[in-house]
Amino acid sequence: MPFTRKEVEEYLEALERAGRDLRGKIGYIRIERTLVKVNKIITYCTLENSEGKKRLMVKYDGEKLWVEGPRWASLPLKNRILYYLSKR
Repeated sequence: MPFTRKEVEEYLEALERAGRDLRGKIGYIRIERTLVKVNKIITYCTLENSEGKKRLMVKYDGEKLWVEGPRWASLPLKNRILYYLSKR
C-alpha cells in the first residue's frame, strides 16, 4: 500500500527528532536523500562526530524499521525512531 504524504512527514519528523535527541551520544545526523517507493521509504544519512563521517541507511515499510550502519549508532537511533513513531 502506498504511503500518504502525512505518513512520510511523520516518519521524517520522527527521524529528525531522534537525531536531535541522540546528538550528544552518537553525533550529528544529516539527512542526505529520501526515496519513497511504493512499499518502503529509504533514507540515506550522514553521521558526523569526532571519529569522522559514517553513512547510515534507514528503511521503513510502515511496520518494520531497519537501520544499517555502525552498530553503536544504529541501535539507539532505531529505538528512538520507533519510540517517536509509536507516539503519533
